[in-house]
Amino acid sequence: MGLKMFCVFINELEPGYLGTFPAHDPEKAKEMLEKLGYSEYSALKSFSQTTTLSDGIDWLKESIFIGAYPGATVICDEDLALDFFRQPHNERVKHILATFPNATIVVAFSISTCSGWGYAVYEEGKLVRMSSGDGDTGITHDFGSLLPEELPHFKSSVVRDGMRYFLWDSFTQ
Repeated sequence: MGLKMFCVFINELEPGYLGTFPAHDPEKAKEMLEKLGYSEYSALKSFSQTTTLSDGIDWLKESIFIGAYPGATVICDEDLALDFFRQPHNERVKHILATFPNATIVVAFSISTCSGWGYAVYEEGKLVRMSSGDGDTGITHDFGSLLPEELPHFKSSVVRDGMRYFLWDSFTQ
C-alpha cells in the first residue's frame, strides 16, 4: 500500500507559527470549506473534535482535511496539492493565492510507492521555490534559489552524468 501525503500549509503570521501548535478553530474550519470551494463536502468528523495532521496524511482520496487556526490554514487534499505542480495556473491554485495574498504558502507531497516528492514555496502570491521528482523520472521541477534548509545538503552533493547525488554525511550534520 504505502504512505501518501498531500498538504498545503498557509501561514499569514510569523515564520514558524504553525510549529507552535496553535489551537484549531472549528468555526473557521466551517468557513474555510465554503471560502476555498469545498462546499460540496460535509464534515465526517465533528468540527469541534480534535484531530492531528497525521489524520489528514494517509486518507481516502474522496476526503479532505482542513485545519483552521488564527492566521493559518492547513489543507490536506491530493488534487489541490498536485495542481500546484501539474497545473499551477488553474483556477483552484489562483483562488488559493488570491484568497491569501500576504501569506507564505508551502505545498508538499510525498508518495512512498514511487518515491515521489515535491515542495513549493510561495511568498505573497509569488513562487519562490519549487522542487519535485520521483525515483523513476528524477527531478521534474527545479525552480528558484535554494532555501536555507536545502543549502547544507546541496553544498555536499555532486552531479555525475546529469544526476545529483547527495553524500550521506550531509544528512547526519
